[in-house]
Amino acid sequence: MRNLGVLILATVICTGQPLDFKLAELHKVNESVQVAEEPQVFEYDIPIDKELQEYTYSLCVEYRIPYELVIAVIKCESTFDPECIGNGDYGIMQINWYFHKKTFYKAGYDDVFNPYQNIAYGIDYLAGFCHDYDQNEHAALMCYNMGEKRYRELAAEGITSSEYSRNVMQYKDELIKYRYENLK
Repeated sequence: MRNLGVLILATVICTGQPLDFKLAELHKVNESVQVAEEPQVFEYDIPIDKELQEYTYSLCVEYRIPYELVIAVIKCESTFDPECIGNGDYGIMQINWYFHKKTFYKAGYDDVFNPYQNIAYGIDYLAGFCHDYDQNEHAALMCYNMGEKRYRELAAEGITSSEYSRNVMQYKDELIKYRYENLK
């Protein structure tokens, strides 16, 4: 819309036509343009409340990664338990505290068991791999799960997926299938 205004101003300057005529034309265009509504989150029947699902969805949109991918990671990492403690991994997205403690605090977070903070940090971390590996979700998931160094070693051997990445992708596909079956 901004470009249309610049075009009209340039036309007024070049043609000498009155500005009020061009502004009326711009107003007509504005009335005819429909603002697309932001897509609403599909609320899955999972043990995460609606507010947290909406928060997660909004971060996925912001970071440009698939919402179902993140939900699948959460399911595979913690079975949706924000208090989950693994082998040095904490919270709903199982943030590895040995490697991420400093950057977690540096990012402004203070409670690894707070699901909002844990998800925000986890999405930021996962999204970096998604974008670094051109949306290759198996590569991103392997990096998230085992570290980028180990992923690169396996990739050099021709191994492009892991049991973990296949499990996440299977659950992601199930979520998408469920959503489309329930939108009909």
